[in-house]
Amino acid sequence: MTNILIEGEHISSYDLTVIAFERYSKHIPIDVRPILTRHITREDIKWCDIFLSVRGSNPLSEYLCRYAKKNNRKVILVLDDDLLEYTSNEHRLYEKIRKQSLRSVISLSDVILTPSIYLGEKYKKQFSRGYVLINTVVEPEDFKTNHIDDSKVRLVYASGHMYHFQQLIMPILKKVFEKYGDKISLTIIGVKPDLTDKSIPMEFVPQMQLHEYREFMKTRSFDIGFAPLIDTEMTRSKYFNKYLEYTIQGICGIYSNNLPYSSAVKNGVNGILAENSPEFWYEAICKLIDTPDLRKECVINAQNELKANFSIRNILNHLCTDFPDLVTYKANNNIKFGFKMPSFPLFLTIELIRRILKRLIWF
Repeated sequence: MTNILIEGEHISSYDLTVIAFERYSKHIPIDVRPILTRHITREDIKWCDIFLSVRGSNPLSEYLCRYAKKNNRKVILVLDDDLLEYTSNEHRLYEKIRKQSLRSVISLSDVILTPSIYLGEKYKKQFSRGYVLINTVVEPEDFKTNHIDDSKVRLVYASGHMYHFQQLIMPILKKVFEKYGDKISLTIIGVKPDLTDKSIPMEFVPQMQLHEYREFMKTRSFDIGFAPLIDTEMTRSKYFNKYLEYTIQGICGIYSNNLPYSSAVKNGVNGILAENSPEFWYEAICKLIDTPDLRKECVINAQNELKANFSIRNILNHLCTDFPDLVTYKANNNIKFGFKMPSFPLFLTIELIRRILKRLIWF
């Protein structure tokens, strides 16, 4: 039995990783202990054989990874985004600290787990670190039957960001509603759009926790889902979550014709790929509204593809073959070095001073 300690901040990436590994533990000989970064103790690291850091982009995660590595624990980094390309609204200095911590954690890691081949290859070349591809497990009972209602076609967009929707879909929404009127409805889940034209009818649903969102989607019968994504260096490293979410719910998706969606979706087979301009999105939306048989066929093909390739058996076979240490590695129970968990604000201050003195951060 391999003991795996999962460390991270309380964000969706961490929650999804915990859900995945707890599911794995029912099928392979691993024991999983998820603990938030600030709560980890010396005894937790002594217990584990593998220290798994989700994102690892803060000084405290770096400190823990370094301590685990010194004590001969395997260090695994889980990355679902190219965080080194990410520019946030945080203070510039704080962002530099986060990125420096991530670089250090990458250098400490034995392997990177990522759902993105693009990101894995990029970091393999940049940091000389191997990667293992992971995918989301989809169980047979997760699937919802495709819904066809000739009286109304229900459109949905679910996201925490509106930029891509504003750029590609908002400019043609009025035209779509002028053409189809009451035959269609639109639901926006997550961030409320900046709607200057009040004549466009839509239902807005505030952002929810992951489990609430999944329960909500089960109760609704959407037909067409939007997944617009402007092509940038960072978006190429994202995971095709929307393809999985829509397919599971029996929804035919329209996806931007670039990574990550172009790696999973075949146009007209298991979804629709649209070029990133409002005109192409208008054509794709109209095509799916007008052809319910195409929607149904795409959903059936997409669900069959997930059943074949995203089963727990298939995913674990690949994972254990590509990284056998996951189920075989045992660390020595001894802890050779001292450990004192600092408070996060104090640690951040000390770490900031240390790095300034070492000229790792430039003002």
